[in-house]
Amino acid sequence: MIEVAIAFVVLFILLFLEVPIAFGMGLVGFVGLIHYLDMGPALAAVGTDAFGQILNAEFAVLPLFILMGNFIAQSRISNDLYDASNAWLGHTRGGLATATIAACGGFSAVCGSSLATSATMTKVAMPSMRRYGYADSLAAGSIAAGGTLGILIPPSVALVFYGIMTDTDIGKLFAAGFLPGLLGVVLYISAIRVVTGFKPSLGPPGERTPWVGRLIALRGVWGMLLLFGIVMGGIYAGIFSPTESAGIGAFGALLIGWLKGGLTPQTPLGVWPFFVWLFTGCRNRQLLAESGRFFSAPFRRGGVEWGVLGRVLMESGRTSAALFTILIGSLIFANFINVSQVPTDLADWFQEEKFAPMAVLLLIIGIYLVLGCILESISMMLLTVPVFYPIIKVLDFGLGDEEATLIWFGIIVVVVIEISLITPPIGLNVFVLKSLLPEVPVTTIFKGVIPFIGADIVRTALLLLIPWIALWLPSMME
Repeated sequence: MIEVAIAFVVLFILLFLEVPIAFGMGLVGFVGLIHYLDMGPALAAVGTDAFGQILNAEFAVLPLFILMGNFIAQSRISNDLYDASNAWLGHTRGGLATATIAACGGFSAVCGSSLATSATMTKVAMPSMRRYGYADSLAAGSIAAGGTLGILIPPSVALVFYGIMTDTDIGKLFAAGFLPGLLGVVLYISAIRVVTGFKPSLGPPGERTPWVGRLIALRGVWGMLLLFGIVMGGIYAGIFSPTESAGIGAFGALLIGWLKGGLTPQTPLGVWPFFVWLFTGCRNRQLLAESGRFFSAPFRRGGVEWGVLGRVLMESGRTSAALFTILIGSLIFANFINVSQVPTDLADWFQEEKFAPMAVLLLIIGIYLVLGCILESISMMLLTVPVFYPIIKVLDFGLGDEEATLIWFGIIVVVVIEISLITPPIGLNVFVLKSLLPEVPVTTIFKGVIPFIGADIVRTALLLLIPWIALWLPSMME
């Protein structure tokens, strides 16, 4: 127990000295393994963690979902989502902020990154809200809070990490995240309604869009809806695994990016209209021109913006490599924690002292809320999950089995981590907005997120009281 406490102190010192989390966890975990196992077994364990685990085919889900999210971001579908949400909701009090939350929820469904969602929606939504006289606090707060949905609504990088670290079915975790994510959207919108009810000047209504315009606006989101339906519907129905769905999602996102012009600029038609005429006999010049554009785009060097495609692939590769490095470090650290037997000893102590399972869970949530003020979200998850999940899985919460308990706990962890993304003094989503909106004070953004933190606390309470909000969809996958 003392050795593990010293290890955590050393790790926190390394983190405050700005040592990357991956190397800090890997170094501390390796030294800890040497202490418990000696040098030879420790080196063997590190090799197993670094190669045996990462080479598992299930790990391919991570880079493929990252690639899918980057293709979607390049396709400019965020603009279409915001336009559609604004057409349906923008005319109400606080409607543009409400539309921002709805668009963030939709974008999160195909992106999986909170920071990417916040950065993208800042560029899309902030100019419109300022044009209609929205207070910077409400405008920035709704974007920062809406961005947190990216860590929960599947596909979610955080849920993938949790599934890998706890050996929990990733497909069921994705299913479990859907209803809590939708609940988050509803509660965030409710928070906007409450805030603008007390002070309408914070979010004056925008222009009312005619019904025809609302229906037309939906045309721009067909790709996102189709992609989400295929990826998550396939997992839910058991048609393919999460890894297979990630591959299908990445390919589908590439097609959407191509069809929506994000990867395909206007180019010369070349000889393709001639071949279309030759094989079909079509003489309609407009149809020949359209067919030429269609067939020339993916094959001609000028038809695909190879620079953009290359940047998407390189960015996905860099992000995946960084996440895998962090994951390797966390697995080494988790191996050290497991060898130390500290989680098992803590679980036995809680049971011997007859602590109520819910009291233990509330204590863990309190620790997360404190750590969220000083650590970023992924680091916090990687540090704490190896310690906490062995304790949780042996406690009886009346959920039927160990798998259900771990799925429920995983969703609660991610929801609490969402709160850390917008709480001072770290609040990564807040600082993403600050970097894009340097003229807006950080205090203004933090002021704007306070109602949404309250909404997250309500959601956490509902998940604790009604676990089946998270467990109903996974139970249908049996």
